[in-house]
Amino acid sequence: MNELVQIEVSFEYAPKVYCYKRENGWYWKFKFPNNTWFYGPAPGNTKKVARQNANLKERQLAKGLFTQREAEKYRTTSSQVLTFDDAIEQFIDHLKSEDASPNYYKGLEATLKAAARYFIEVQRIDFAHKLTEDHAYRYRQSLLARVKSEEIKRVTAFKLLNNFKRLYKWLRRRKKIASNPWVEVEAIVVPKEERSRRVTPTPDIIPKLMSADYKHRFNFPIKEFVYGLFRTGARKQELLYMEVDDVDWETGRWEIRKKKCPVKHGDVWFPKYKKSRVTFLPQDVLDLFKPLVERAKLHKVVGYTPNFSGVMKPQEARFIFTMIDVNLSSPGRRKVYRRVDSVRGSWGGLFIAAGLVESKLTFSRSTAKYKNGHKVRTDVAVPFTRHDMRRGFNVAAKKAGMSLDDRAMLLGHGRDVNESSYCGEPELDGREVLEIINNKMWKGAV
Repeated sequence: MNELVQIEVSFEYAPKVYCYKRENGWYWKFKFPNNTWFYGPAPGNTKKVARQNANLKERQLAKGLFTQREAEKYRTTSSQVLTFDDAIEQFIDHLKSEDASPNYYKGLEATLKAAARYFIEVQRIDFAHKLTEDHAYRYRQSLLARVKSEEIKRVTAFKLLNNFKRLYKWLRRRKKIASNPWVEVEAIVVPKEERSRRVTPTPDIIPKLMSADYKHRFNFPIKEFVYGLFRTGARKQELLYMEVDDVDWETGRWEIRKKKCPVKHGDVWFPKYKKSRVTFLPQDVLDLFKPLVERAKLHKVVGYTPNFSGVMKPQEARFIFTMIDVNLSSPGRRKVYRRVDSVRGSWGGLFIAAGLVESKLTFSRSTAKYKNGHKVRTDVAVPFTRHDMRRGFNVAAKKAGMSLDDRAMLLGHGRDVNESSYCGEPELDGREVLEIINNKMWKGAV
């Protein structure tokens, strides 16, 4: 218990240690940097020795050196004794003032709570202020072990660690904890080639997907959705929240902008970074989407959004990528369609049906979304994500001769992002290389 712990203190902290005598010995008291008092026995049997030790204690405190007992007392009095969930909730509420996408906050909260479960379940820590540097280093080691076993990617480990470091940096800055145990914990290094995903679908998979023997149980147009992603370069959410009036169905002009419509987080949807842009639907996409447009015009379409008490309620909209709403539809009456927020199940089902995923099919009677009232689960991940289709569009557009500026404008990001993250793995042009080394390099010199 006499081992000293280093805690960050202000340069203005000038502690004064007071000694006093009791029947059973000498005691001292002093104020922590947050102006709360600490009381405890002072080493020494005489006034002179106790005073000498008090002088030494003042110098240690000014440097931020505390005993384990003092450090624990300081942490509990400096913080609000927050649970991990409380700390994460307050951090997320603070970030919401930055007005980023609701999906960003939701994802960040999920990753932080996943990390918190490690500290709660593995390291048996109940409160945020009890986390020490040793705990932090052990978490870093556990992430690296998961990387080594190929459970997660190195870039995922980097993000998990960095997000928790961000949380504690904010807690310390807001004086909700006495010290930040993550200050000396090194970030997980990610090689440059692993910093962004480079998996890129090629055009040859599209015919296989479009001809696959697959139909969604509730008529979600997954084939049209996949084709639309690949041919437009749109983000998943941009296509899911496309409405009839967003597109000029004669010219193909599609305006992606902030708009009022029922979404799962409220009644306003906006694109990433709130950055509006104009792009175009090719003629083949217009032809493919027209039946969906007619369906949206003919049938009632709703989107679910929270009311004042947080209960999800349907509101009318004109979304195109929808599925049958089993709660609002009934036999013998007009069908009602609803907005879809996730396509993960139908995405996997389509790739399995197309023969692009080799996997054993297992069935669960707890769900009813795929075949004969059962949901298909796979033991092999689908090779391409929804966002990979966006990269596939960019690579195909680059090969076709579209300029970097035009590609960046259509996709809604910067030139540097396009070049670093959306051009896929570099390919060696054998013919060009042979031409150079055979006919241009050192010609006439040897």
